[in-house]
Amino acid sequence: RDTAPNLRALAAEGVRFAAAYAPTATTGPSHVSLFTALYPMTHRVLKNGHRLAAEHETLAEILAAEGFDTAAVVSSYVLNRKFGYDQGFASYDDDVSQADTPSASFQWEGETVEGKFFGRADDTTRRARDWLTRRPHRERPFFLFVHYFDPHDPYAPPPGYRPPFELGREVALKLERTLALYDIEIAYTDEQIGRLLAGLGELDLAQDTVVVVLADHGEGLMQHGHMFHGVHIYEEAVRVPLIVRWPGRLAPRVEPQVVPLIGLAPTLMEFVGSARGADRFQAQSFAGLLRGDE
Repeated sequence: RDTAPNLRALAAEGVRFAAAYAPTATTGPSHVSLFTALYPMTHRVLKNGHRLAAEHETLAEILAAEGFDTAAVVSSYVLNRKFGYDQGFASYDDDVSQADTPSASFQWEGETVEGKFFGRADDTTRRARDWLTRRPHRERPFFLFVHYFDPHDPYAPPPGYRPPFELGREVALKLERTLALYDIEIAYTDEQIGRLLAGLGELDLAQDTVVVVLADHGEGLMQHGHMFHGVHIYEEAVRVPLIVRWPGRLAPRVEPQVVPLIGLAPTLMEFVGSARGADRFQAQSFAGLLRGDE
């Protein structure tokens, strides 16, 4: 199904990695590795609900020290600030109370959570665009992290949403119906990513902004007898999308070289022209690979 026209267009303008790998198939540990360039056995956030220790310097902290405005907009309780994910962000928006999603009391990782566990992509995009429009120091460069949750269990697209493709007759089968819902969620998120990218253009920021799209993990859809993620590390669980666009700086192409997601922070720091934090990173920058010069 044609689930991602906006991501396809973005990939045509940047570098799409054919083989990028997350360090784990679980949200919390993968995000901490993304932001610290450390493997989970080093930063010790080994499962969701564990707290990031303040001793580990994050990409947001490093960029803040370099003069960047830093902000995050997240869509799930999994990345709530109580677990330390706000470390280094001047603005950390984890408020999903205005999202059109159900509110309940439920058990998660040994605690009772009240309210909404996640928000939808339209609410996430609205909050991210608001920050871009009102960012406090327009003369500064910015680092904005936007977290979308929608292509994730439970697959619950907005009521009445019509995807840009026909589902076909096969959705009568239970597994095929689940796959169809997953595809609809991808399409809905892709639409909202398109709105976010359009916002960059409307604010005249697109040409001078590095845009990176990635996933923290994949999803098992019965390829190896498992649904969802976190219980295995087959390709579908840890091989993830990675697109990097920097107009006029990176030649568009598909890059076949294998890269780890924990190399992204060192890569962005090389783009910034700073060696800050490099002595602690457990992965090398792949900026040279992106530029095509090594």
